[in-house]
Amino acid sequence: MTIRELCDAIELQNEIRGDVISYYESPDFREALIKINEITDNGSNIIGEIQKVFEVLAPDDRNVKMLTYMLHCALVAHDEYEQLGITDDIFVATMRCFTRFIGECFVKTGVYAFDRAWWTGRQVLMKLFRIGELEYEMTSWNEEPVISIHIPSDSDVSRDRCVESIRRAKDFFARYYPEYSGCKYICDSWLLSPELKKLLPETSRIIGFQDMFDIVELKPDSESFIEWVYKMDSFEFVQQEDESGKTKLVYQKKKIDFDRLPENTSLQRNIKAHIKAGGKIGDAFGILKEI
Repeated sequence: MTIRELCDAIELQNEIRGDVISYYESPDFREALIKINEITDNGSNIIGEIQKVFEVLAPDDRNVKMLTYMLHCALVAHDEYEQLGITDDIFVATMRCFTRFIGECFVKTGVYAFDRAWWTGRQVLMKLFRIGELEYEMTSWNEEPVISIHIPSDSDVSRDRCVESIRRAKDFFARYYPEYSGCKYICDSWLLSPELKKLLPETSRIIGFQDMFDIVELKPDSESFIEWVYKMDSFEFVQQEDESGKTKLVYQKKKIDFDRLPENTSLQRNIKAHIKAGGKIGDAFGILKEI
């Protein structure tokens, strides 16, 4: 698969596609790739070394260079998909995260940019796969292998669709990653917050999704719902100097003016009123029940 074929397959936005291809085909990218491979053990430790990758690629308007690098890693992963026999439909669905994230960034900022490099190492390192409506990440919890369920912004969380996705995922991991066969499936999300049962009808798809999990931990102070409900960032990268005077990017919580949150949907209105009345939404951690 070529970079152009990948961009076509994931339907990368035209507003950024040309810049990606231009940089990918430039000598500058080849030079940057050599430096990145040296600091990240030939690209195998993207997640742990992402700050160093940012530094190699700076300056990077709209993070086009970082996007290009991540798509290069996706092409490397495609070869591994083929070797394992994983079908292209799962590869494309998984890598469409790039298109989705750029679209989400545009909604929030009005700019087609790539702001999720801290996350997409999971996809390109084949730690996370999208199978149907949901995403599944191979990880660990309490020192045992587990599958962490993630809910993409464009997914349908109706019970039937989720059950179909989960059953496909269990077949997938049993076939390709048998060490994760039979393990627990977990989820850590604002969608599992019990507070939502005060704001939504019992027939809500969100409540139906919640009921698929046994809740084992509450995180009442989390504001992750801001991003998904109100299409705003609840965290932001800021530049700070360390003790040696070197500038680095720090990911920190963003101050939110709750009075200015939009009220375009019933969920937005209900959550805003709940918060202004002193309530919280937060996150919850749950373990998937038998289905």
